[in-house]
This record gives sequence, structure tokens and C-alpha cells, in this order.
Amino acid sequence: MAPASKRGCPKGRPRGLVQRPTLPPGAGGPDNVPADVTRCNGGSWEGHVGVGPNTTCDFGNAVNRAWQTAGYGTRTVTASSPLTGKSYQMNCVQSSDINAAVVCAGENNAVVYLY
Repeated sequence: MAPASKRGCPKGRPRGLVQRPTLPPGAGGPDNVPADVTRCNGGSWEGHVGVGPNTTCDFGNAVNRAWQTAGYGTRTVTASSPLTGKSYQMNCVQSSDINAAVVCAGENNAVVYLY
């Protein structure tokens, strides 16, 4: 890393830009994602998705697509489970904290983290 200037910014990096560290899969992540969450490796549409023990990555990706299609933010979305073939409502909450994942929760103790 470049040495810090007198103002605390690394030399060679424009002020105002913050470089966030890249973490390996399964390490770190948003502040509100528990360490035991299964991290799903989605494509560019899915982004970063994590799921709790009662949820599959396929369903997590479906929730993420529904949330993005609905326009982001705190809202209730409906997503179809590829495993059960049923549709489920998920209540998604987006925090004002930039370091927090969107947390979506629904029936059967399903929890999906979007970040």
C-alpha cells in the first residue's frame, strides 16, 4: 500500500475514494451477517447472497432477484422456491448503515442476506 500523506490518504489515490478490502469467501462480510451463514456464489444478477440453515442458495437468489425487481429498499417481496415450487413472502429490511446487509425473513424461519 502507498505511504499515507499528511492528510491520511494514501499517496496516488484521489481524496474521497475509499477502497474496501476484498475478503475471501466465508470470511468477514457485512457487519450483520452471522459467521455461520452459507454464502452463495451468484452471478452478476444475484450479487452477494447469504442464506440461513432453513434456506437454499437457489431460493436466496430468487429473493434477491425479486427484491431488485421491486426496486430495492425496505419492502415485502414474493419469491418462488425452486425446491418446493411454492411462492413465499419475504420481509426485506434495508438498514441505513452502509456496512449492513439487507435482511429478508419469511415463513419456515427462512432468512436471506443480500449484500
